[in-house]
Parts: sequence; structure tokens; C-alpha cells
Amino acid sequence: MAEKVKPRKEGRAKPVASLVPEGFRPESILPERLRFRCDDASWFVGQIVRKTRQGMVDRHGFARLHERVLRRVMSERTLAAVIGFLRDAGIVEQSEYRIGQYSRGYRLGPAWADRKCHRLVLKDPRLTQRVAREVERLEDLHVSRYLPIHHDLNRMHELLTVEREVKRPIAVIPEVATRRRQHTLLWQIEQHRPGRRSITGRWFSPFTGTKRTLRSHFRFDGQPLGGYDIRCAQPAILAVAMGTRLTQFLQCVGTYSNSAAPCSLPVAPLSSPVLSVGLVWRLFSLAPACDSDLGLFSELARSALLYPFLLDCCRRDGVDLTDLEGRGRSKLDMVKVLSLQDVLAKKGVYSSDFERVFCEAFPTVHRAVRWINSRQSPSDGSRNGVHGKLIRALQRLESALVIETVCPVLAPRIPILPLHDCLFGRLSDMGEIKAGFEEVFARCGVWFGLKRDVPIQKVT
Repeated sequence: MAEKVKPRKEGRAKPVASLVPEGFRPESILPERLRFRCDDASWFVGQIVRKTRQGMVDRHGFARLHERVLRRVMSERTLAAVIGFLRDAGIVEQSEYRIGQYSRGYRLGPAWADRKCHRLVLKDPRLTQRVAREVERLEDLHVSRYLPIHHDLNRMHELLTVEREVKRPIAVIPEVATRRRQHTLLWQIEQHRPGRRSITGRWFSPFTGTKRTLRSHFRFDGQPLGGYDIRCAQPAILAVAMGTRLTQFLQCVGTYSNSAAPCSLPVAPLSSPVLSVGLVWRLFSLAPACDSDLGLFSELARSALLYPFLLDCCRRDGVDLTDLEGRGRSKLDMVKVLSLQDVLAKKGVYSSDFERVFCEAFPTVHRAVRWINSRQSPSDGSRNGVHGKLIRALQRLESALVIETVCPVLAPRIPILPLHDCLFGRLSDMGEIKAGFEEVFARCGVWFGLKRDVPIQKVT
């Protein structure tokens, strides 16, 4: 039965406030010819602040803002002039734009980035109405991606509460941007903000962005958190995808509107709202076959011994595993980082000692990984491939397994909180969570290792 369409609310839009840095007064900053667009400038700067606080930035700190969204909200006639003046005045900085790859990015200038922010109420009725329509459009877009389980996850997320003492561990975080983001996420948890389903099917709620050190201060339905996650998830799923059981695996996981057989699923491009499982199946079915090293790779990945094995190989060959970013990560953690950075999602062509070690240990697995990431993208026609294509495909299989299969098994029994390849719940329900995983593994004919994840409780 078709869902009823919500009638659009007419009349005066609700007040809109934009979060801007202290000292930002567009009426005194903009030239006289642009002062009637002060609210446009405030809203634009507020979008940069919002995305920065939510961590929606690239590795250089630029927040991507789609030009189509800017044109739908701001005045098209003065859009370029307002942004150009803010850029020339040093209030914002602008990144390059690459056609078909990503939108132009913006960040606050050095003199404004570390300032405290306050809410500025926008007064332009034209702008507030446009903002309201854009918010409604985005909400409808995200809800259109939902499966029934996602509505259940939103309802169960309302059982999550945060203790006041959580501010203490946030205060010792050295990065200012990280502290601000954690405060924003905690506020969103208190406001019961709904989650969103990404293009790979992953579920992103305010809880998924919180740091591990804060989880001991969370309570779920009045109890401490406890859960299980899949050990060495991405490599273990890769081993299944490159093996002979992928078709059986896909026939047992996920919720499909057309057929349970992956070969009959519609093959959608990467630009579709949610990545098609049929495309993932075709991608792996066309990849070069792996030889005997796949068996060793599969056994190590599913028993969570892959990273220690690669660490021993690096030590034997004298590979430097120093954390150059100065985050204090152990050598085993650096193996995990390099497995993603230099193998599974390698961007560009450069020499890597770690990749050489991986290739020597698993030559045909490495060949298949490089082949998948070098394929032409069906969405933009890129000749150079997409370095993150394999990771997106693995995340799609992970979400089909955890979100679309394990969660519907457990949701009628107990409340749950998903975190990618991990499921949290009440501490007393950990046995049920493990049983739900094992039930689905048995149905799919595959086996993955599970690891207990219980936040260390504070000492009272």
C-alpha cells in the first residue's frame, strides 16, 4: 500500500538560526552593494561551521558544499559575489573543484577557525522559507532510503541516555575541533536526532560518531552498554566475497524488493541512493580468481590473526611502522591503518614497503584488490577508477549482513544500537546479541570471529 504523502505546510516558516563565529557581523563586513544579503552570508558561514563540528570534512578540513544546494537556498544573482567577498576577506578559504569527483570545499580562515560560536537568527523570510524547503527535501531523501528496520533503530535509539560526567573525558581531548564535535553529537543524542542510511547501506546515528572513551558514561534503557563486533571485519568479508560462497551469502542476507537471488537484482550505478548488492556481486564475480593464498588469507582474517601475521612479516623485512602523525598508535594499529591506506583503498601510484609485504604474502588477493579498484566507474565514466570502490563494496556487504539481517533478527527480542560491524545493547543482553550473530552466520553458511566490546566502567 502506497504511503500517504505529507502535505507541505504553507505560511510563515519557523525561525532559522545559523551558528557563526564570534565577531562575524555581516552588516559591517559586507560591502554596501551586498548588505541586503547579510542572511545569505550568515547561512553560508553557518553551514561550514555545522559540517566542521559534525566531522563532515576532508583530511584538509574543507567542508564540501554542493553548488546546487547553495543555489536553492541563497540568491543566485549574488551567490558568487557573496562567497567571493568572504573568500577575499579571509573569512573563508576555498578548495579546488574537480568535475565529476567532488564539490568545492570551504573552511573558516585562520583568524576565525578557533573562535567560539553563537547562534544568529536569520530574518530574511525568503531565505528562511528556502531553508525550510531544503531541510524537508533532505529529510524526505533520507527517509526514502529507509527499510523497516531503520524505523525500529530510530525508536530504539531514544533509549540511549548520557550521564553528566561525560563532560570530564571530553575536556581532556587535546583537539578543539574534536571536543566541539563530541559536544554536538551528545546534544543530538539528547534531542533524539534520527539516523541516516548512507550510499553503502551503513547506518549513521549520533551514537556512531562518539568516541570510545565516552561510552562508559552512556546508559541504554537504564543499563551500561555491552556488545559484540565482527573481528577483522573488512578483510574477513573480503575473503568471503572472493571465495566460492558469495552467492549463498547474498541469498541469505539483506532485504531485497525484487528477488533473493543476487544475479537477478537490478545493477544500479554508484550514484544511486543506495549501492546495489547486485553491482557488488557482479564486481566480485568478474574479478580475477585467487589461488591457494586465499585460503590462508581467509583463515587468518576470520580468526583475527591477519594483522599479527602481517606485523611479523613487517618485522622480518624491516618495514618501518612508525606513526608519523604522532597519535601514539601501536605498531599493530599501524598495520591496520596501512592495510587500508596502502592496500585496500590505495589512492594513486606510489612505493609502499607495506604493500610489497602484503603482495608477497597474498599475491593473488592483492592482484584482485588492485583490479577492483582500477575498474572504470559506471557513474562518472572515470578512466582511472575509484580507489575506494572496494571499501564501498565491502561496507555494502557488511551493512547487508549486520543492519539488514542480524538487526531484524534481534529487534523483536531486545533493543539494540548498531555501530557498523558491531551491535551494542544492554549489558544483560550480550548473550542474546552473540546468539543473533551466530544464528545468521549459520544461515549464511559462513563463519566470522566475534569479539566482546564492553566499555570500561568508571570507578565510583
